[in-house]
Amino acid sequence: MKHLQHTPDKKPTYTRQKDTKILETYCGADWCNKELITVDGKCTSGAVIMYHGNAVEWSCQKQKDVSKSTTEAEYKQLTYGMKQAMYFINLLQEEM
Repeated sequence: MKHLQHTPDKKPTYTRQKDTKILETYCGADWCNKELITVDGKCTSGAVIMYHGNAVEWSCQKQKDVSKSTTEAEYKQLTYGMKQAMYFINLLQEEM
């Protein structure tokens, strides 16, 4: 937020990309990165939703519970990402 306060003249610009898919979702989790590992053992995960090549939603957070493997951490984040994508799809359908 500090960056936004000190750069009021800057604003995001969204342009429709012709050669992009309409909606793309990218998800990932970092299960055991020694630099990012926390005391509680929770994974760092993130997701971004792209609409016509523009990021319209993104997140990065610790997962709520401890995963036992990389696969489990990735599945948890994939589930979160798909829920967000479905929400966005429903939002687009309401607008049409």
